[in-house]
Amino acid sequence: MTTSIFGSVVHRVEDPRFLTGRSRYVDDLRVVGALRAVFVRSIMSHARVVGIDVAEASSMPGVVAVLRGEDLDLAPRAIQQAGS
Repeated sequence: MTTSIFGSVVHRVEDPRFLTGRSRYVDDLRVVGALRAVFVRSIMSHARVVGIDVAEASSMPGVVAVLRGEDLDLAPRAIQQAGS
């Protein structure tokens, strides 16, 4: 008979090395030529975004590209209305 982990103490053997700084995270790895991506979502959950000015972000040091949805040639998605 197997025991469920729900309601049971589960000893995680990987925790001590992460909590004491003796392990590495993927973000700690430095790969030559690798880039980092950041995704920014609207803080307004039901807002209609009519434009995004990327000029200032694009001019920041180290920024390779600032892409908007319209720059990615994505297929349109239907907007689902609440309750439908």
